[in-house]
Amino acid sequence: MTVPFGVSAQLPPGGDKTGNGPRLGARVLLLDANDRLLLLRAHDPAEPDRRWWELPGGGLHPGETTAQACQRELAEETGIELDLDEVGPCVWVR
Repeated sequence: MTVPFGVSAQLPPGGDKTGNGPRLGARVLLLDANDRLLLLRAHDPAEPDRRWWELPGGGLHPGETTAQACQRELAEETGIELDLDEVGPCVWVR
């Protein structure tokens, strides 16, 4: 399921309300003045030796737009706060 950038996320009619179906999410590509990309070092608490790099982001809350999710997740995960007008366009959808 693809949700256009800036549009509130909603499950399709009859969609999975158990949390077992597709999860809508948003990730942030944050570049500094030198075009360096912000990546977070993540790990699985159940497997401490399993680590990877990922972009800030996560799941959308009900009724939240993808831009709002990017704004919220970036603040939650990094402390970096952006105004919604600072959140750029969607660059990739999977």
